[in-house]
Amino acid sequence: MSVPAVPVEVRQCRSCQQPAVLLVMEWQHTTGSFATGEVTREYRCQQCGQWTVRRPKSTAIAYWIVGGIFTVTTCVFGLPWLFLAWREGQFDKRLPLVPGAPVPQMRFPGGPPKRTCAKCGGIARAVNITRHTHRGVPTGTEFEYQCGQCNLKFTTENVLGSITSGFGFFALLGVSMAFFAGATHPGWKWGGSIVSGLLAGFLGWQTLERILNRSKHRAIEHNPM
Repeated sequence: MSVPAVPVEVRQCRSCQQPAVLLVMEWQHTTGSFATGEVTREYRCQQCGQWTVRRPKSTAIAYWIVGGIFTVTTCVFGLPWLFLAWREGQFDKRLPLVPGAPVPQMRFPGGPPKRTCAKCGGIARAVNITRHTHRGVPTGTEFEYQCGQCNLKFTTENVLGSITSGFGFFALLGVSMAFFAGATHPGWKWGGSIVSGLLAGFLGWQTLERILNRSKHRAIEHNPM
């Protein structure tokens, strides 16, 4: 008895408008050694290479909760989280299914792209991928690369990671300014402001370096299997 093949879903790319988006990777969520049943799916257009990630429903719920809390308490900082929550619910509208569309050739596989080493021109591959969360809410993905030719190591992070790090930078900077402006004791005034300022500077420099690495070590988009 033969088992019927599962049809491959083809979706329309929001960038190039071509019916060329395929599922290229699935991430099974675990807590400890136990599977949670939740899945993060990564899609990629085989025409232009555009990435799109579909996260589990629990992520959208967490975004709504965090966005609501921050909107009530700060009025502004919650808006990006509310936008992300709304955007998660628009996946099928942003990448609609195209029934009957032919399955495109796999030109852009899943996983982080290889990158060109800015030092020697060699090919750098991701050797470690870390997905950060805070109480179940994704806060960014970090990619550690190593060049196969000169062994240069560098780190990049996705857009969400840069946004989260940016919030951390401004929060630490605000704490530093609060110490300097509000503390009356010289130890708290100078010690608190300097330590918080140094931490903000370190986080800001790290974030900027990772952003620059994305353009400095350019991605090799055409990476046929």
